[in-house]
Amino acid sequence: MQTINTKWLWGIGALLLLNLVLLVTVFLQKGSDTRPEPSPFLEEALSFSPEQKQEFHALRNEHHQQMMEKNKEIKELKDQFFDGLKGDVAKTETEIINKRIGELVAEIDMITFEHFQEVRALCTPEQQKEFDLIITDLLHGGMSQQGPPRMGPPDGNRGPGPPSKRPGGRPF
Repeated sequence: MQTINTKWLWGIGALLLLNLVLLVTVFLQKGSDTRPEPSPFLEEALSFSPEQKQEFHALRNEHHQQMMEKNKEIKELKDQFFDGLKGDVAKTETEIINKRIGELVAEIDMITFEHFQEVRALCTPEQQKEFDLIITDLLHGGMSQQGPPRMGPPDGNRGPGPPSKRPGGRPF
C-alpha cells in the first residue's frame, strides 16, 4: 500500500515540476520581443523557389516594419484623440487629429498595395495567375472569415456539399 502512495507522490511531483517549467517558459516568451513566424501560406500556395522565399521574407520584414511604425503613430494619435474626452479640447484640434488618423490609414493601404505589387513582381507568370486568384478572394472577403483557402483534392471536393469554386471555375 505504501509503494502506491510513493508512486502517486512522485507522479504528482513530476506534474508540478512540468507545470512550473511550462509557466516559466510562457512567462519568458511573453516578455521577449520576438514575433511569431508568419504563416507560410502565400509562399506555399505559390510554390516559391528558395530564392523567391528569401526575397519574399525581406519584403515581408520591410512591410512589417513600416506597418508597425504607422500603427504606433495611429495608436498615439487615438490616445490623444480620446484624451479629448477628459478635458476642454477644441473641436478643431480633435478634427485635425481625426483627419491625420485617416491619412495614416490611407498610407497603410498604399503601403500594403505596393507591398503586394512587389510580391507579385517576384512571381513567375504562372504564379502571378495564382496570386491574382488569391488576391481576388481576399478582396471579395472569401478568406477574411475562414482564413486562407485549404489545399484540397484536385477536384475541389472537400466533403459533403458541392465543391467550392474560385472565380474562373477553378476549385479552391
